[in-house]
Amino acid sequence: MGFSSDLGALRLVNAAGSSYGVVHKVFDKSSPLLGLFAPLHIDIMAYEDVLAQVGDPLLSVIWRDPWVIPHVQKAEDLRLKARDLALVARGLIGEVFSEEERELTETYWRAILLVAEGYWKSTDVAGALGLKGGLASASSILSKLA
Repeated sequence: MGFSSDLGALRLVNAAGSSYGVVHKVFDKSSPLLGLFAPLHIDIMAYEDVLAQVGDPLLSVIWRDPWVIPHVQKAEDLRLKARDLALVARGLIGEVFSEEERELTETYWRAILLVAEGYWKSTDVAGALGLKGGLASASSILSKLA
């Protein structure tokens, strides 16, 4: 999530935050910043748009998420930094869970990884996770993640 403001046309001020916690703090009715910023949602970029600018098919896949760009300058960086980036991603997801007053449990994390690996059906996720509640538990977890 990005924020910008004109502040009387004197200067442009930008603030950036990836979590809803930042949004709530800035737009809280008691915030001294209320009225100085306007939200600007920055979504994942279309592959075609990135490819047109970058020209590298692999790097274009990686750079679809603007957050990654400062951390991965070439495709080789992804291989070298994969573990660190995975830990950061887990931390960011954990922040979202805590802001929603939930805990990122190992089961939720494993479900996220399964979806990232291409397991799209609740039955596949249930089987891979080995949940006691089976399909109903997997469906519930996937619904909460969505």
